[in-house]
Amino acid sequence: MFQPIRSQREALEALLADVEPGTLDGRAALRVLRELARMEHVCAAAKARVARRVDESNVWRSEGYRSAAHLIAKVTGTSVGEASAVVRTAERLQELPATASEFATGRLSPAQAREVAAAAVELPAAERQLLASAADQPFAGLQDTCRRVKAAGVDELERHRRAHAARALRSWTDGEGVWQLHASGSPSDGARIMARLNAETEQVFRDARKAGGRDSTEAYRFDGLVRIAETTSPGERRRARAHLFVSVDAERLVGDDTTPGARCEIKGVGPVPVATARALVGDALLTILVKRGVDVTTIAHDGTKTMPAAVRRAVLARDPECVVDICSAPTTEIHHREQRADGGEHSTKNCVGTCGWCHDLIHYHGYTLEPNGDGTYRLRAPYEHRETNAA
Repeated sequence: MFQPIRSQREALEALLADVEPGTLDGRAALRVLRELARMEHVCAAAKARVARRVDESNVWRSEGYRSAAHLIAKVTGTSVGEASAVVRTAERLQELPATASEFATGRLSPAQAREVAAAAVELPAAERQLLASAADQPFAGLQDTCRRVKAAGVDELERHRRAHAARALRSWTDGEGVWQLHASGSPSDGARIMARLNAETEQVFRDARKAGGRDSTEAYRFDGLVRIAETTSPGERRRARAHLFVSVDAERLVGDDTTPGARCEIKGVGPVPVATARALVGDALLTILVKRGVDVTTIAHDGTKTMPAAVRRAVLARDPECVVDICSAPTTEIHHREQRADGGEHSTKNCVGTCGWCHDLIHYHGYTLEPNGDGTYRLRAPYEHRETNAA
């Protein structure tokens, strides 16, 4: 099966390489867009079915990934959350042949298939109604219909229990350097959060109007969230104590030098201006990694049994994420490439940062690290060692 699919993919690449949008009038461009969208949907449906097979086969375990979603995300160039959603949709479609057929023939987009499948598994009798909605309504309308169907298919207490069990909050910094926050949970918990946030937002709004400021409600709501984070008890506000790993010259941090481009990093959040770090110095747990004096790339073992704090901090600053090339989890462990029992020293050259999962694979399951030459490492599975020895 692999070779025919590869041949079709190569033929498709050749065909689409000749598409010149500038030669099409508006109506012709619309027709081509419809066909391309349907082709994309067909491929997405097949990809979902194959992704489910990757999940079932457990090949992700032998490749050193912590879940099928992590492997699928790496192969497809998407997020772990999106990969998980693809597998979950493919599993649900096993019970929904009509929806699976519409998806496989390209009449449903991946987003439509995800919404319809999530609702139809709760109330299978509504599957045809949902497919009709997908054909006739815009996506927002389909989402509303699916929400109503899911509400009818599960009693209120069970729906609340599921929402609470799936509660989550995550944060990240996007490609533009903007911090993002996403939270999900039960409506009752959300109502309590929003009641507190709305009250703080109202106060922010009143303070801003007194000062002559005029921003959007969304901006004031964010300011309100910051205020809540800074509140430790009724009537008392102070900044949360961030841990700053500052990798700029100490003089630049504490002096008057405001050279453009000077930056520092708040671990787990991302880069911030040095001026921001300077403002936080009084409230933060501060680790200054000086660029001159003690170079963080040359800190070595000082003769003690325990790893020196300077080495640990330098490794964490250099490797904020796991060094394994297939992993992007935050660093939680310091791994000695040459073990202490074999003479390895506490040094930045011998130590790398890994996540707990990869560290466990190396120490307890026979995996090894092989350098890629760019600061990352390949996680080599035990069976690869056996194959090499057999050869």
